[in-house]
Amino acid sequence: MAAIGNIISYAYTSSGRIPLSDVVIRILTPTEDLMNVQLTDRNGKTASVPIDTPPLEDSLQPGNTQPFNAVTMTAELPGYEQIRVENVQIFPDTQTVQNFRMIPLQTNPESVTPEELFIIPSQNL
Repeated sequence: MAAIGNIISYAYTSSGRIPLSDVVIRILTPTEDLMNVQLTDRNGKTASVPIDTPPLEDSLQPGNTQPFNAVTMTAELPGYEQIRVENVQIFPDTQTVQNFRMIPLQTNPESVTPEELFIIPSQNL
């Protein structure tokens, strides 16, 4: 029987950790299918999103079964570098938090790429 994990996101400025509202947060499957889209609130936070995960029992015994579900997340706000995080791991019965440290484009436009990519390595569980 499958289980459910949850994920919330926080977006804030890179220089002062000031919360950013109206950041578009997307959650995608590993095959790039859209699962959820939200805007951050005035506190820079999204609502909790339930994600299907493998059963909790899969994480209690060693083996070849991956005990989490992995998603890709993006954060976009005009005037800020886009962020993409791959392999965000969602575990059963657990609240996952993904932070997005948004970099203003006007800070140093010639050295900023249009998208910052983070790939989280799989857990050796």
